[in-house]
Amino acid sequence: MAPFRQPKRFALLVGVDLYLSNSARKDKHGSTLSLGNLHGCVNDVEAIRELLRTEFQVDSPSILTSSPAGSRDTTDTEPRESPDRLPTFENIQREFGNVIKQANAGDFFFFHFSGHGGRLQPVQGLSPPDRSADPSLLTADFCRGKPAVRGWQLNQWLKMLDEKKVHVVAILDSCYSGGSWRSGRFRSPADWPIVPNLPVDEAAAQDAVAKPASRDGKLDKSWSINPEGFTLMAACGGREVAAEKTINGKPGGAFTYALVKHLKQNKRSNKLSTYRVIRDQIALDVTGQSPIVYGRDRLLFFGNIEPFSATPLVVDIRDGTVSLPIGKSHGVCLGSEFFSFPPPSGTGFSITQVNDFDCSARISAEAEHALRSDRSLVVPSRWSFGDQPLRVLVDSSFEIEFQTSLFRSLENRIASSIEITEMEETSGLDDSSLRVVQANSHIEIFGPKSWIGYRDPVRGLAITDQHIEERASRTAVALSHLARFEQVLSLKSLASDEPPPFKAETNSI
Repeated sequence: MAPFRQPKRFALLVGVDLYLSNSARKDKHGSTLSLGNLHGCVNDVEAIRELLRTEFQVDSPSILTSSPAGSRDTTDTEPRESPDRLPTFENIQREFGNVIKQANAGDFFFFHFSGHGGRLQPVQGLSPPDRSADPSLLTADFCRGKPAVRGWQLNQWLKMLDEKKVHVVAILDSCYSGGSWRSGRFRSPADWPIVPNLPVDEAAAQDAVAKPASRDGKLDKSWSINPEGFTLMAACGGREVAAEKTINGKPGGAFTYALVKHLKQNKRSNKLSTYRVIRDQIALDVTGQSPIVYGRDRLLFFGNIEPFSATPLVVDIRDGTVSLPIGKSHGVCLGSEFFSFPPPSGTGFSITQVNDFDCSARISAEAEHALRSDRSLVVPSRWSFGDQPLRVLVDSSFEIEFQTSLFRSLENRIASSIEITEMEETSGLDDSSLRVVQANSHIEIFGPKSWIGYRDPVRGLAITDQHIEERASRTAVALSHLARFEQVLSLKSLASDEPPPFKAETNSI
């Protein structure tokens, strides 16, 4: 593995309670447009800031908020924050620019937005083609004639970080459905028309991107964001509304409240929190909205690993050596990689010695210090199958891009050798390899009968994603688990020649 380097953690948290207005924004009939204030967005920011500080070691996030100078029920028309700390397009773009300049490969970036969303008129030549509207994050001064952050613009900024190999997660507690809004309970303005553009909108769109978004034909995810290399969580689907709720007298986003609650509960119980697990937990808590997650949903929350196992292990650290209570009897091979839990310290190591019931690795002083700070808990991140390569045959009808993505996805999970070979026909093959076959609108996986128990496609798989990266990722997950299953079946051939540690006898009664 690469030498240990403590990654930096960046965060930008945006919350808009107070929406400023004058007569600058009008609909196509000339009527002035304004946005109702919200009550829980700044509270969301405070809750997320405290969560990042206590659970994820993010001490200095960038904060942009807009809140009334008095109580929440006042009719203040000016915010308490200084102009440079307001959630305006200019300030949000500036903060993204700072992170893009400072962040390096392996660092982490967390973006959270709480506020109104809306549907805006597309910008000719810049917005994705064939769209009737741009889903957008509405900034505090939008109704004073200033630009919003369009979803495809946010996508461009996030992609710039992803291309630098920064680990990115974006969380949006907002909505753009235009559903019923009253008393600030929902984060989408009521029955808004598609808002006509002002010259400032077109100028901001032109300035925000290095290339026209219309060149990206895949912007069909939530908020026009295509998170193939990173993770996007949103409070609800495109036709739903994101609600506010009051808990113990304190208003906040229903989605953000549930997110923070479950992350804290999982941390106390040492339960692994992947984005997919968190989404499912939140869905049980909120009503009237369906939380969604796109992109790398199997990563640990604000982490960079997809755990191969769901159980954290307590390790022993002495004199630069870390020892784990698992060994050959558990299928551990040389080269298996582990990372600290919880993320995102980025402390990882590769196993260099394996005994029957334990294994170990040499680590640097910096890594030792980081591991001790993480309560000496680790999880498997990339599994090794020893000297035997994982051999996969793929249908020749799969495009090269899929085969390349499949190899990358397997590399993210497997530390030992991988061989993906294209096959010309699916019939008459040696029944000794895993096989990936294109079948109409979905992918089927076949395995040796000695593993699977039958010759038909593996049951229970429904790999139907439209995007190549997601299809490859889901296929890689299934292949990894099948290979691990075969390894478990083969453990009996690795029985130790040493005397057993104990014997058990039974007596008849």
